Amino acid sequence: MTRLDDAIARARTLEVRDEGARQFVAELSQWAGKSEPARARWPWFAGGVALAAAAAVLLLVVRESPRPVEPSAIRLGDRVAIVVAPSTQYRVVATDEERTVVEVTRGTVTARLWPGARAYRLGLRGGGVEAVATGTVFALRVDDDGASVEVHEGHVAVSRGDDHVEVAATTAWPHGGVLRSSDDARRLLAMPAVSAAAPEPELARLDAGVADASAEPTDAAVILAAPHRDAAAATPPIERWRRARLLRSQGKFEAALAECIEIADAKDATWSPIALLEAARIELGPNASPERAIALAERFASEWPDHALAPEARDLRCRALKQLGRDAECGAP
Repeated sequence: MTRLDDAIARARTLEVRDEGARQFVAELSQWAGKSEPARARWPWFAGGVALAAAAAVLLLVVRESPRPVEPSAIRLGDRVAIVVAPSTQYRVVATDEERTVVEVTRGTVTARLWPGARAYRLGLRGGGVEAVATGTVFALRVDDDGASVEVHEGHVAVSRGDDHVEVAATTAWPHGGVLRSSDDARRLLAMPAVSAAAPEPELARLDAGVADASAEPTDAAVILAAPHRDAAAATPPIERWRRARLLRSQGKFEAALAECIEIADAKDATWSPIALLEAARIELGPNASPERAIALAERFASEWPDHALAPEARDLRCRALKQLGRDAECGAP
């Protein structure tokens, strides 16, 4: 006989008493009642686990998101470049053959000025502080604590009210400490200088066609610009701006003016307003044509009314009007 047969035979001989059965059922019901709250809590526990898992997945996605794109360098002419930190509020106040000035309302601008054959000034100002250099890499930061200057290379003359101090390389002013703009400075230091020694072939053709920079514009100037206009779409505005600055430094004002107008016609949000104002400067200054300067300044007001350079364009228009004896029109748009 197997063990199973033996167990079945013993079960048949057992006697079930009513009193014992009732007691067993009562105990079973009691335990079932005690376990009910645990079952009731299970959906909440399961929901909590699911929520925690979802949060973990979300955290993983956030951590694996792409890193913010690092700011790139912006060239302002042949000898100046800047790197603007994220969320920085700034404007280019002036950029001509003698100086570049950038005003920082809030944030950080790091700038580099390459040395050259002639004197040139690069200034950063904001928060009541102005930092000026003639060949260096430095940064101006404006935040809730005020303005501070960091010099990475060369020397910078810093002014605040009647106080003047020269800040040397690897130094932060006014409180010292770690140079927080080092990454942007290294980005600028890695940039090559723009060589003005040998003009590009396209620029050489322009030079050959300009007989007298001080002469009045003629139809020949328009014809000269026509072939160049065909290549405008393939030439970035920044490259045209470099050529315009080089031509102006060489005294080729009409050719520089043509480049500036080409940039202005491109409607580039960064370079078109700068070039349009430069064209007005050329007309008012070297070309001695206040009427054309007024027309360009009014074009600036029409196309870029909210640009940071709009006040300078209005001032230039007013100066041109005064040269013509039309002072009363200065307040007109």
